[in-house]
Amino acid sequence: MEQTNEYKYKVSVVTAVYNVEDYLSEMIDSIIAQNIGFENVQLILVDDGSQDSSGEICDQYAAQYPENIVVVHKENGGVSSARNEGLKYVEGAYVNFTDADDKLYFNALDKMYTYLKNNEEWIDLVAIRTDFIGAKRGGHPLNYRFKKTRLVDLRKEHTCIQLAINSVLIKSVCFENRKFDTGLSYAEDAQLVVDILLEKMRYGLVRGTCYLYRKRPTEDSALDLGRNKVAYYIPYMERFILYSLKNALDKRNYIPQFVQYTCMEDLQWRINKDPLVNPGVLSEEEIEKYKALIIQSLQYIDNKIILEQKNIGDNYKMALMLLKKNNKEKVELVPCPNDYKVCIEDISSAYASSYTMTYEFLDIFSSTIKIEGHIRYFLQLDNIEVIFKLEYQGIVLEEYKAEIFEREEKCTFCMDNVITQAKGFRLIIEKDSMPDKGELLLCIRYRQNDVICKNIIFGKFFPLSKQLKSSYLYQNELVITWSSNILKFEKINDKKVSKKYEKQFQQEILSKKDKMLQRGWIARNIYRILKRIKKKEIWLISDRLTKADDNGEAFFTYMNTVGKKEDIDTYFVLDKDSEDYERLQSVGKVVSFHSTKHKILSLLCDKIISSQGEDYVFNRFFNLSYLYKDIQHFQKFVFLQHGVTQNDLSNWLIKSNKNISLFITTTRMEYESILNYAYYYDENQVKCTGFPRYDYLFDNAQNVITFMPTWRAYLATNTNIKTDSRVLKKGFENSTYCQMYQQLFSNRKLCNMAEKQGYVIKLMLHPTMPRECIQYFNCDERIEILDRSTKYRDLFAESKLIVTDYSSVAFDFAYLRKPVLYYQKDAEEFFSGKHTLNKGYYNHEIHGFGEIEYTAEKMIERIIEYMQMGCQLKCIYKDRIEKTFPFNDKNNCKRVYEEIVQL
Repeated sequence: MEQTNEYKYKVSVVTAVYNVEDYLSEMIDSIIAQNIGFENVQLILVDDGSQDSSGEICDQYAAQYPENIVVVHKENGGVSSARNEGLKYVEGAYVNFTDADDKLYFNALDKMYTYLKNNEEWIDLVAIRTDFIGAKRGGHPLNYRFKKTRLVDLRKEHTCIQLAINSVLIKSVCFENRKFDTGLSYAEDAQLVVDILLEKMRYGLVRGTCYLYRKRPTEDSALDLGRNKVAYYIPYMERFILYSLKNALDKRNYIPQFVQYTCMEDLQWRINKDPLVNPGVLSEEEIEKYKALIIQSLQYIDNKIILEQKNIGDNYKMALMLLKKNNKEKVELVPCPNDYKVCIEDISSAYASSYTMTYEFLDIFSSTIKIEGHIRYFLQLDNIEVIFKLEYQGIVLEEYKAEIFEREEKCTFCMDNVITQAKGFRLIIEKDSMPDKGELLLCIRYRQNDVICKNIIFGKFFPLSKQLKSSYLYQNELVITWSSNILKFEKINDKKVSKKYEKQFQQEILSKKDKMLQRGWIARNIYRILKRIKKKEIWLISDRLTKADDNGEAFFTYMNTVGKKEDIDTYFVLDKDSEDYERLQSVGKVVSFHSTKHKILSLLCDKIISSQGEDYVFNRFFNLSYLYKDIQHFQKFVFLQHGVTQNDLSNWLIKSNKNISLFITTTRMEYESILNYAYYYDENQVKCTGFPRYDYLFDNAQNVITFMPTWRAYLATNTNIKTDSRVLKKGFENSTYCQMYQQLFSNRKLCNMAEKQGYVIKLMLHPTMPRECIQYFNCDERIEILDRSTKYRDLFAESKLIVTDYSSVAFDFAYLRKPVLYYQKDAEEFFSGKHTLNKGYYNHEIHGFGEIEYTAEKMIERIIEYMQMGCQLKCIYKDRIEKTFPFNDKNNCKRVYEEIVQL
């Protein structure tokens, strides 16, 4: 396809514009500043029905540069529709599609234009590297291609693919018979790029410039956001994957490997999702069709291409090859010297020795050693065994068969089918049966043949580290080290001899010549000195980073008043800028979070006691924690919780992720759920004592009704540890959560009736939910908005009625024998898996302490009913409360303390 010289501009830039007022000027300025000369550039801005000032910004620039800038205003139709409209106005020899919130490096157009102009005979498009700006920095994963400016022959380099259209320059004649597919919301650019590349099977790569791709602070990946939309699934498969494969076959009479690789590279990010389709998005029939389309597309993709994928493991590759055969073939273990090949027909992609074995826990007791972990493998092997061989000087002295049990949460799914099995293992060895020195070798035994495990990793609580070869654990007169996939041990009853291991460890740290590691060397030495003179146990107690007023504060108050012990030093950990900091100093010792003193205390402490379960509570050293794993191994984490666990939180609180030494519960059902769900704690670790903060609850009821909605993880970004806050995600105002509460808080009938009955309505936002969401609620001016400094127990005391949705604050209020209402308009969405939990044992209809309403109208009627009856607790709910709580006293702190000292 040859280019003529009858063009007004060298380059046309077509940009779809939609609600980008904060970034649009930057993009336009970057085009104007191109060193190719703006007089050689046509900028076509297509305002796709923007609802902010983006359209006006476009017009302002067009007025300033009428010769170069074209503005088109249209109704919203999506990015493909906007680009197609813009293509009608192209007068440049080449076309670029810079996005409205991104930028081009100053020489990007000139570099691309020059290379494409000089190589027109061979290529139709040229690409530049992509670097991230905004909330994310660094380069795109495909930037490895740009080691030099060069021509790519896709027949020889089929893995050197191009997906994006914003970072390329394309001959404008390529669009004479092409346009963007408006039926696609995802991969519409990749579909068109692949079609263009089919013509010459070559394209150019240019170094020395880049496309600047903006990542916004509130932005999720398109994959994650798209999973909640119908367009993400079947249209993508039909109009991109299958279209591209079939189109290539029609044009070339075969499917070039670069097309197969492009489709498989994009598809791999979808097939590894569990569940395959987000709940509630597609019907069962549509889900089956989506699966069928994936299987159909695999028939066009060679096994070689599947095996070449870089972002999925061997388990997924094997699963996909099986899907190609409609699961008619079997995966088999074929014996080979000292191993087994994992095969489908004659294709092997892995060996049994490479199965992942994870060491999770290691404990050395006075008379035994306990090792725990899990194995993950491709097959359902019921007769697989985990064997530990005890060796000394190469001679096997003893074999130990580990106990095996299910670890379903570690299984991997592909297309909703299990493709990686998981088994937990546990081994207890009598120390008397061990020689003074030796090695423990981990093996898989299958059909009486042993395979030595070569792919062993350490869990977050395993006390050894792979980053430092001299890492060690000394406990109960035994030292354990790690080398070449082998656990080595030595019995030592002389502490002076054990010091040689510490000396080797510290020498290795210093040899790294890394300032951060050298600080670790200093910290370890300070710890060793202070440990020798330490006379009392140290307990670190906390709630949130920036706020107290929870179970942590309640227990801290107890330990510094009626429960004060002379042999225990307690410290409350809190951000120094917290409003609670000075107040708590009048109660006891307070240490500033992340201060030097806090870090030293984090090494010296015996117990870490908190209402919060985030990793920073028990791991103050983050990525450098491997320097202190042997020290932290001896510390006990007491989880007080900040609310009654009503749902299944095992994915978060599972032992392998939190290693809780004492798990405090409040109700009978909660206690049983922690033992029965896949948390992997037992009766020694889970105790029903009641929450410490319940000791400080009191009743001072006034005519106050308080709304206390919980948060939604899918509507806010991850926590910023420095500010202990989150940011709302884009589109919050359109969420069910926002709209359901807007309907309540803006309702004048409710506020009028409250005023008439002499009630005050208050709103207490969940501390995890960004406070900016309040502006979207359009609250009636009579609703009092409470700030984060409000004390919960004061709120519970003065309120006669609370309205929540799923929050466990209902239990605090019920403990005072006061009524609760539940507003659950978004129940299906909340329990769909998008939030941080899975639905558990608790059924609000059966176990709740008040009525549930699913519409704003019904909830308003129910609140009015309670106001008219003086917010009295109904008998049915009073009976439920009495059955829920095993204790109704002020001794919760005392019971917690008694359990802690038993650790």
